Amino acid sequence: MKRREIKNAKDLGDFVEILKRDFPQDHSYRCHMDLIKENIKPGYTYKELGTFWGYSAALAVLAGASELHIVDIDMAPFNHHKKYFEDALKKVDGKLVQHEYSSLSDKCVSPCDAMLIDSLHTWPHVYKELELHSHTVKDWIVFHDTHTIYKWTRRDFKTPTPSPIGPGIKGWLLTEKGSHWELAEETPERCGAMMIRRKK
Repeated sequence: MKRREIKNAKDLGDFVEILKRDFPQDHSYRCHMDLIKENIKPGYTYKELGTFWGYSAALAVLAGASELHIVDIDMAPFNHHKKYFEDALKKVDGKLVQHEYSSLSDKCVSPCDAMLIDSLHTWPHVYKELELHSHTVKDWIVFHDTHTIYKWTRRDFKTPTPSPIGPGIKGWLLTEKGSHWELAEETPERCGAMMIRRKK
């Protein structure tokens, strides 16, 4: 994915608007960002496995998350924009916690209300993330790239391939750990997204 450094945003909301202008896309279909914005509740602790620039994390904070935990093996893309997050969270007496290592490290396991899984797009990796983190999540987990994965070739053309993540999640829901969760929504357009919610 292309690197981007935004230096001139007024605040976190403006940061999101600049990203929208610079990377226009068709917003007529539902995606993981819609699921995050619509389901965050004020005061939530929100965790992302795979953050990059922080686009979806920004939407979570703007929607009311007061504690943000981000996990990525490379924080450089996010750190370019860290000040916008710190300023926004300071206004709600919030907190930013960064974990610069693999999402499979025990060091990033901690309680949260909601989580996005958007790191390494292979089912074995996502399965390990679920096994490690799912018991710490109180409400819901959103997944990106559950329908199609676009891989860059040497000539920089995007090649679509079916994602193993969506079918993998549906199978995981039938396991012992997965039995505490239910499929809340699936959006198959483009890359696709899914949300699972803890059973009451």
